[in-house]
Amino acid sequence: MIYLNKSVNLISGVEGTGSAIHTGNFTTHIINTTATNVIRATLTTVTFEPAGTDVILYLSNDDGTTFEEVTSGGSHLFQSTGNKIRAKFELSSTSDITTPLVMDYTVEVVSSSMDGLEIDIGDDNSPEMVLDFILNSTTTPLLYNSTDDPLNFFIFNFCKILSNPNFIYFWFWWDFTNIGVACV
Repeated sequence: MIYLNKSVNLISGVEGTGSAIHTGNFTTHIINTTATNVIRATLTTVTFEPAGTDVILYLSNDDGTTFEEVTSGGSHLFQSTGNKIRAKFELSSTSDITTPLVMDYTVEVVSSSMDGLEIDIGDDNSPEMVLDFILNSTTTPLLYNSTDDPLNFFIFNFCKILSNPNFIYFWFWWDFTNIGVACV
């Protein structure tokens, strides 16, 4: 749990000696170190913020050199470059006896690139296209410059509804290693 320690109620520093504690920061140790730069992460918190208190959330992907303000539960796109995640919590209170609480928090590093993507039409475990390179902001968008014959064949032969053969249902799906087409 993270909170303002008001039991001492005195602090020396920016606010001056003998002033009440109204703000405080807590910075985590390195939460995660990744092999590649972290582009996106999510900080989710459980907080208690009585009237007159506030908690401002920050994430860093460069070991705390820079912190960027984030919203709890929102995916944050970093402006900085780095692979060492830290979180920072700025707590404030206008009261001498009330403090906000950060009762729990989680940080999730959001995958930012895909590697070895396969496109499988018809979910037959026979990929029509294999991309054996990393997909990221410099290699995408990707244009499919091959024939549409496998896609058209699958849709027109397997996705028709028997009661209305002129009406076709199909959907595209993807996970972090595959893209597929299936009938509904």
